[in-house]
Parts: sequence; C-alpha cells; structure tokens
Amino acid sequence: MKTLEVPSFIIGNNSFWIFRWINNTKGFSIEFNWISFVTVIFTLLLLSLLTNMLRRRQ
Repeated sequence: MKTLEVPSFIIGNNSFWIFRWINNTKGFSIEFNWISFVTVIFTLLLLSLLTNMLRRRQ
C-alpha cells in the first residue's frame, strides 16, 4: 500500500507563522501557533468593527 506524502509547508513566514507541517526522516509533525492565530483573529475582528462603525456614521 502506498502512503500519501505531503511536502513540508508553513502558513505564514518563519517569524510569524500560524500552522506548520514538517516532514522529515522520522515522520511528520504538525504545529499550531495559537499566539499568531489569536493575533490575526483579533486584528480582523477590530477591522470589522471599525468598518461597521464608519459605515453607520456616513
């Protein structure tokens, strides 16, 4: 049976990443950076609230 091999990838860059999948000779690892994820969600929430407030003022 042939296994599916997923290449290593990262969502974000090396200093600010959210999700990382690493393949190596020992197997694979999945890492999730909660601090980056919460920061992105919080920023998007603030932008959404600000745009809604600005629309209501016009």
